[in-house]
Amino acid sequence: MKITFKLNGENTAIEASPWKRLIDILRDDFGLKGTKGGCGRIHFDLCLVIINGKTVNSCLVPLFQLENAEVITVEGIGLIKDFPDINLIVKEVLHNKLTYRSGDIIIAVKGLFLEKNIPGEDDIIDALSGIACIGIDYQSIMDGIKRLANMKGRRRRAYIY
Repeated sequence: MKITFKLNGENTAIEASPWKRLIDILRDDFGLKGTKGGCGRIHFDLCLVIINGKTVNSCLVPLFQLENAEVITVEGIGLIKDFPDINLIVKEVLHNKLTYRSGDIIIAVKGLFLEKNIPGEDDIIDALSGIACIGIDYQSIMDGIKRLANMKGRRRRAYIY
């Protein structure tokens, strides 16, 4: 089956089994190793990507669901307009340490802001609920996301005047 979709801003096509998982396509066919393999059961959120503005687990998405979709991986997240703000907050919260989960956190935060322009605390908890990692201070991440939401809110108000 041949499917065309947009991957990190580039139009692309792939021919493979309609049941081939997106995570396998990203890693094996496109060499994008930033999306990590997890359990294949929506458990660890290691394989988060954004598809058509929604955060999803790539291990659960078969190829046939990608026709004309827009897929953004951690490698492509830097192409997004407000990435510098998100990256800054995540780096600050993680104290500039790169962790195995940094990409997942960035994808989860960006997906959250795509779904909810100014998210509330429950939205933030939902967005981070599948990301479990020893040594990550989740309260600091939540506080950073709230600061980012406040920055976005102030910018929007500034444009109104």
